[in-house]
Amino acid sequence: MQKLHEEHATDILERRAANNADEMMEIEAAVNEAMSVFNRGGASAVMVAAATSAAREQTNLPVQLDEFGKDVNEHKRIDVMQRAEARK
Repeated sequence: MQKLHEEHATDILERRAANNADEMMEIEAAVNEAMSVFNRGGASAVMVAAATSAAREQTNLPVQLDEFGKDVNEHKRIDVMQRAEARK
């Protein structure tokens, strides 16, 4: 029973770490884009729009094919989308 609890706790920690990594990837892209607009002297509405689009684009992993022609990032994209839906 203790082993089951440990495995459950490990799964929860892994899921939380993956969620944090996904969110940080989106946040970093949004902040970098907002800072670049701010440095160019753009308006706040432009800054928000740029940050939002950068965060959305960051979640789209590029297609990367293995030696059999299968997309290796497909499963990662599905996992990211499922975690994003679960956070909402």
